Amino acid sequence: MFLENTPIEEYKIGSETVYVKREDLYGQDPMPPLAKLRGIRLVLDKLYKQGCRTVGVLDTRVSKSGWGVAAVRKFEHPDMELMLGFPVTKANSTVPPQHLKAQELGAIIIAQQGTRQSIMYYRFKKLVEENNGIMLPHGLPFVETALSVAEQAAMIPKELVQGTIVLIVGTGTMLAGILIGLMEEKNINIVGISAGKDPSGQLNNIEKIMNIAMPFQGKATGKIKLINPIMPYDIECDCQCPFPSHPNYDRKAWYWLTKHIDELKKPVLFWNIGA
Repeated sequence: MFLENTPIEEYKIGSETVYVKREDLYGQDPMPPLAKLRGIRLVLDKLYKQGCRTVGVLDTRVSKSGWGVAAVRKFEHPDMELMLGFPVTKANSTVPPQHLKAQELGAIIIAQQGTRQSIMYYRFKKLVEENNGIMLPHGLPFVETALSVAEQAAMIPKELVQGTIVLIVGTGTMLAGILIGLMEEKNINIVGISAGKDPSGQLNNIEKIMNIAMPFQGKATGKIKLINPIMPYDIECDCQCPFPSHPNYDRKAWYWLTKHIDELKKPVLFWNIGA
């Protein structure tokens, strides 16, 4: 169900060739197309060995992270329970389709009245802990994910990392992994387009992950440029994309790339994270 070494494919934007790292292919059906499965598997396995039998996840209405945790739990730790929270409002009280998929895989889905993210998180965390569970961090920014991504980044042919790497940025976990894997490369340029968060907060999280993974190695964040969100997080991007991409995540970065490719140092490598 897992494609450990994901492929690099070639696509065209006008006359320019773009190389696409298909990390969305890591999870094979019935797993969701989600690169964060790399870390989810490792973290759930560690918690299970420590005796944890209930975990909690607070997800957004567009992310597939909860579905990913549900799938790993179902097939690797079937006696572990997942409590999956998601926001609802008066304007939208439906259950998102990816959370229904998580429910089909055995997750206990629990609607949460939509309010500030931090308030929802700690309210749901209290509920999970009352059920003797462990609450997973919002967005699942696992160091384990970053280290697994770093292994993939280190395998990229050297000639493909001498130009520009472009990707969407949520928590910054994937970008941190790429930086770790390419730490020895002096000439890399990475452009991250925010999926909706404040880039300063994303930068802090990237540095936090890197400091845990590689203490005392210094900062590598000077190699990246973070772009403000080009549209709100919950708005889908409807641009054409020649490979499967999440409309709230990767497709926004692809759209940005189609508008700016002439400005970028070549070759261009697009990191399709899946979300």
